[in-house]
Amino acid sequence: MQHGKSWIIFAAFACLVLLYFFSNGGSGAKEQAKTNDSNDSSCPINLTGVENIPLEECKNRGLYDMAVVLESKDCAACNTIKPVLNELENETGVSFLYVDLSSSEGADWAEKHGLKVYPAPTVIINCEVLIGAHEKQEYLAALERAIGG
Repeated sequence: MQHGKSWIIFAAFACLVLLYFFSNGGSGAKEQAKTNDSNDSSCPINLTGVENIPLEECKNRGLYDMAVVLESKDCAACNTIKPVLNELENETGVSFLYVDLSSSEGADWAEKHGLKVYPAPTVIINCEVLIGAHEKQEYLAALERAIGG
């Protein structure tokens, strides 16, 4: 686990160095920093134990107002939660976007949105992150918070 923490610290430091460089750099760099500093998905969010993605960052990454399931075809827990999420889709009318991270399209989707996810079901509901398999009530509560009900 120590290796994972080192990587997170390195990634955060690299993001700060890049932001500093673009905000203090030569011609055109300041303009580029204005467009990249708040929505730079080149610095991935490590979804390993986060409870929420900060609202502005979530909006800038195109994740706001979404219900997304990040899964993998070889993930047993992912297959366990699918029936639960299908029930919730039928009961609430909310549709989940299922992204298979084991496919190139799914990996591209996660990269485009600046997410780094380890093989486990990861559900993002309106910027709230639920990692691992949860009870139906926990997903329902997140959906209710998202729609204000």
